[in-house]
Amino acid sequence: MKSHFCKSNIFMAFLSTAPLLIHLLILTCLFSYVQPRCHKDESTALLEFKNSFVIRRDASSDPLAYPKVASWSPKEKADCCSWDGVECDESNTHVIALHLSSSCLHGSITSINSLFRLSHLQILDLAANDFNGSLIPSQLGNLSRLTYLNLSMSVLAGQIPSQISQLSNLSYLDLSQNYLELKRPDISTIVRNFSNLKHLDLSYVDISSPVPSLLANFSALTSLSLRACRLSGKFPNDIFQLPNLQLLDLGQNDNLTGSLPEFRSSNPLRILWLDGTRFFGHIPSSIGNLDSLRGLDLRVCRFSGPFPSSLSKLSKLQYLDLSWNDFSGTVDFNTFLNMKNLTDLGLSHNNLSVLIPNLKSVAGNINATHPKFEVLFLGSCNLTSFPDILRYQDRLKLLDLSENHIHGKLPKWIWNTSMEVFYITSNFFGSFDIDFLPSRSLRILDVSNNKFTGRLPIPPPSIILFAASHNELSGEISPLHFNLSSIEYINLSHNKLSGVLPECLRNIKHNLSSAGFSQMCPFGSRLQVMDLSDNQFQGSLPRSLLADCMELQVLKLESNRFNDVFPSWLGTLPKLKLLLLRSNKFHGAITRNFDSDYDFSSLHIIDLSYNNFSSFLPSEYFKKWIAMKAPGASNSSYLATTIRITIEYSGTWYFEYTYPCSVTIKNKGKDMQYERVQEVFTVIDLSSNRFHGDIPECMGELQRLQVLNLSNNMLTGSIPSSISSLTQLESLDLSVNKLSGKIPQQLVQLTFLASFNVSFNHLSGPIPQGSQFSTFDSSSYKGNAGLWGYPLESLNTPKALPPSDSGSDEDDDEDSKSWFKSNWITILPGFVGGLIVGVAIEQFLAVDKSEWFLKVVDFVVLTKAKGRKGKKLRRTT
Repeated sequence: MKSHFCKSNIFMAFLSTAPLLIHLLILTCLFSYVQPRCHKDESTALLEFKNSFVIRRDASSDPLAYPKVASWSPKEKADCCSWDGVECDESNTHVIALHLSSSCLHGSITSINSLFRLSHLQILDLAANDFNGSLIPSQLGNLSRLTYLNLSMSVLAGQIPSQISQLSNLSYLDLSQNYLELKRPDISTIVRNFSNLKHLDLSYVDISSPVPSLLANFSALTSLSLRACRLSGKFPNDIFQLPNLQLLDLGQNDNLTGSLPEFRSSNPLRILWLDGTRFFGHIPSSIGNLDSLRGLDLRVCRFSGPFPSSLSKLSKLQYLDLSWNDFSGTVDFNTFLNMKNLTDLGLSHNNLSVLIPNLKSVAGNINATHPKFEVLFLGSCNLTSFPDILRYQDRLKLLDLSENHIHGKLPKWIWNTSMEVFYITSNFFGSFDIDFLPSRSLRILDVSNNKFTGRLPIPPPSIILFAASHNELSGEISPLHFNLSSIEYINLSHNKLSGVLPECLRNIKHNLSSAGFSQMCPFGSRLQVMDLSDNQFQGSLPRSLLADCMELQVLKLESNRFNDVFPSWLGTLPKLKLLLLRSNKFHGAITRNFDSDYDFSSLHIIDLSYNNFSSFLPSEYFKKWIAMKAPGASNSSYLATTIRITIEYSGTWYFEYTYPCSVTIKNKGKDMQYERVQEVFTVIDLSSNRFHGDIPECMGELQRLQVLNLSNNMLTGSIPSSISSLTQLESLDLSVNKLSGKIPQQLVQLTFLASFNVSFNHLSGPIPQGSQFSTFDSSSYKGNAGLWGYPLESLNTPKALPPSDSGSDEDDDEDSKSWFKSNWITILPGFVGGLIVGVAIEQFLAVDKSEWFLKVVDFVVLTKAKGRKGKKLRRTT
């Protein structure tokens, strides 16, 4: 009985606790089950997205880029929310964000991409990948939950689709730095639904329209970037007054105009970039109310008036550049020694006189109380001495003192700074007083257009650009000047430098490299421009110096004393566009380098004039000069070297400087200086040598040619009619040769021809008439006894008749008849008069026009023939 009671109690206790136990059992089962961490369809879509691209390290420019999708694997389907760059919602069931910027993705993206099956996406960041010129897929508009979209720097192209405007929840939109346009639909159509937008960046999108005034209604907007969008018209001033706007970038829109408004003290602007626009007028004194302003860039605008002193109130200002405007007056540099946060200052190229105090006159501890400048633009500021106050600027990265009036020596302490960019062009510096520049950080040094004398100092190995042209430097060049592995641009022209260029000792044999024979002169792997013109260099052009310069585009060696055969090995340099060897002692035949696959195939300009070359014209080369052949599309860009470096400091600064290529070319009979050379400009100048033989017919294949000068040689044969195929030709000089025969009538097809000279040859026959030939005077033809016709003779007098010492009577008459047929309207009034005019008019009224024309031509031919001694009359009319 007792035992039964106990069993019953235990049973009843079990029954009373069963629900709890069952609940615990269910929970245990639930937690022991591995729940999928994103929807199966979405993980599949992600894997398909990954497989639609290839991974390429060069698809992303960020040095820290890495392929985030590489870790995605089918084995990890159940845990896709943990994949790199993937973010899911709180319940881990749907993908809501893809953070895939700089992920090394390469390939096209289309509207059928599996990406657009991720309908819960709120954040999509695909910036800094390479989508291979794809259009932005219209399906993107179906991701209606997107609040953040960043497709910047991803090699997208074409019109931005109208479906983007459906993303009405967007607060962040960045499509910048692609090859996109926004024309149909225009910017107003795309952004009108984005009332919640806080960040809009369309920089480098081709908008080509005014800025829509509706943007002034976007009260949530904190950042607006429309840099280099080809904007036009007047900028709406109300946008400046948006209550939350902190960044406004309108730079590099050279057709955008506007002026600065009066600023309220509550204005939150922190960054204002207007550089390269047409904003004009005075800077209002109320700019001092922008107490949050940290960066102001007004470079290359049209502002004027006195220097805005209220800028001194902006205590948080770090970056200020007013260069290339029309500000006037005197500026006390102490103003800037007082705003401590200021690191970047640009005052260059205004009408300002900047007063910089001497170091002795600056009170206090300069290291503790004054700002540490990192970038200083003080070009054209009427400085007369080197500012010694810079001695303790130990953070200085860039210094521009160009176009001032500074005399004397450069202080030696300047080379011990941390400077990376140093410009002192167009001053009156007289000496370096140093053989080696000890700076370890210097990358750009331009000391051109000064009065430097003595030896050329040797720049540091870090140098990228070295320009010392237009000075009075002398002495022999050192091999160490070419021990520069990073050099991209070197210009030592217009000095008195002498000696021979060094041969370079290279590691050719493996057994030598281990013995410590390192490269002497590891020169050329990055070199784009080399200009040694107008010096006194002599000897041969060493192949080993330039043979590895695969990036070389411009080589200027003119006006020296080089004595060598034609450097055919330069034809192996695939990017060489401009070669100037003018006025040296190069000699011998011009022969091809048959080991080369290039043969100067990129050449646009070649000038070999004033040397001693003696051979046939290089017809084999003419057939290989591809860049001079097909006219192709017009290109307004200029041949130039662009140096890009990144300067790291408190705010990363990207420095880009373009050095245009300048050349002197004999064109239209004159030496013409081209400060900038268009990419399409094409020139061959082989004049003043001893070339002989015929002008080859294949010359007519160089259809892009604009200037052709073969004068002052010993060429024979006739002028090939194929030259009429050079439809872009503007100047043709064949003077002072031994050419014979007729001037081809086909040359009248050269409608761009502005200068033509065949003087002092043995040419004969009629001068072509019509088109540009009516503009050339007699100097174009003098010294050719056999030529006749306008402008060599007056047609209303019989004393200057065609020569009779060659050809048959019939040939002469046919020449005359052909010539008069093409020019009868011009010459008839001057040749026939009186009764003859009356007879002509009578015949004109009586007979068919074409028949009358032939009769008049026959009559004129007959009249001219009567004046020729020993000639038989053909017939009377």
